[in-house]
Amino acid sequence: MSPAGPIGQFEIGISAIGDFGTLTADVLVAVAKALGDPDPDTGEFPTVAGASVYLPRDWPVQQTEVPILKIGLPTDDKESLGKSGIKFNTTTSIEVIGEVSAAAEDSDAGAGKVLTALLLFQREIELAVIGDPLLFGGDSAGLIEQLQSVHTKYAQTAEGALHRGAVSVTFNFTFYQGEEAFQQPKLTPVERWHLYADLINVADATGVYAPPMPYVPTPAPRTDGPDGRIEGEIDYVPPA
Repeated sequence: MSPAGPIGQFEIGISAIGDFGTLTADVLVAVAKALGDPDPDTGEFPTVAGASVYLPRDWPVQQTEVPILKIGLPTDDKESLGKSGIKFNTTTSIEVIGEVSAAAEDSDAGAGKVLTALLLFQREIELAVIGDPLLFGGDSAGLIEQLQSVHTKYAQTAEGALHRGAVSVTFNFTFYQGEEAFQQPKLTPVERWHLYADLINVADATGVYAPPMPYVPTPAPRTDGPDGRIEGEIDYVPPA
């Protein structure tokens, strides 16, 4: 993943191999990118938080950091689609929390400004996530089959001369998971392998060779390889 903001610190490592279909990790990263990546044409960020989008974050938020977006750890529920085979409708719930603040004013106007900011923040979050083509498809199919529901909560508090507020938006995404998401392919143990080296920086300018495996050499006349000629090779038998 390549987001522009602090969410770039988040990395997912998957040790298994094969075709997984959609995973909760895929959805989580897609949500983070939808909220944290700037528009490639305009450079504008999708929300007022700008690049301050964290996945995850559990440090207390300082006043100088708001507005800020935090993406919470997901929950994952699988509902079986029958007794035959491995088939689930999986619902992944991801919470997005936005925090804002405003200075106190006469007639409690600061509290009204916080509420207005939270309502706009919530709208920006929804537009960024629900309008994301990676999640919901555009020219090709998206990761998500259905957005089952969106649940929003608001909270406000006063701290001396400061009003603070938070909006929590929880997206409940549903997608199908079949055998490909759980069963790894069976591998054949490697008993021996042979390595061929057709070098790029060593090449016959006009020679014509038959490479030992199907690849296309650089056409002659050439200034660099591969030219189809083997400059080195090694035969290796792993220890028993």
